[in-house]
Amino acid sequence: MDDEERIRTIYKRWLVRAGYDVVEASSGSEAMQALLGEARGIKLVVTDRNMPSGNGEELIRAVKATWPTMPIVVVTGYGDDLRTTVPVLAKPVNGPTFIEAVERALAAS
Repeated sequence: MDDEERIRTIYKRWLVRAGYDVVEASSGSEAMQALLGEARGIKLVVTDRNMPSGNGEELIRAVKATWPTMPIVVVTGYGDDLRTTVPVLAKPVNGPTFIEAVERALAAS
C-alpha cells in the first residue's frame, strides 16, 4: 500500500510479475478494510510509512493486533526513526530488492 498511485502501480507490477495476486489500498483505513473483508486471504502487507488515514506504524500495530503472524514489509523514504521490528526498505527501491524482501518476509512467517 502506498498513497501514491504511481508507486502502487510499480509495486503491483513487480508483484504480479513474480506471481503474486495483489489487493491495493491507498490509505491505512482502506488497507484495514481490505484486510478485514478480503475473502481470498491476504498473506502479506506492504505499506508506506506516511499516508493519509493513519501512518504505517499505526497500520502495523493494527495488523499485528488482529493478525499477529501476518508478515509486513515497510517501504519508506522516512525510515530513520521508524520503531518497528518488520523489514524496512528505503525508497527508492528496485524490483529485485523489493521482491527479495517480500519473499523473505513470507518465508519467515
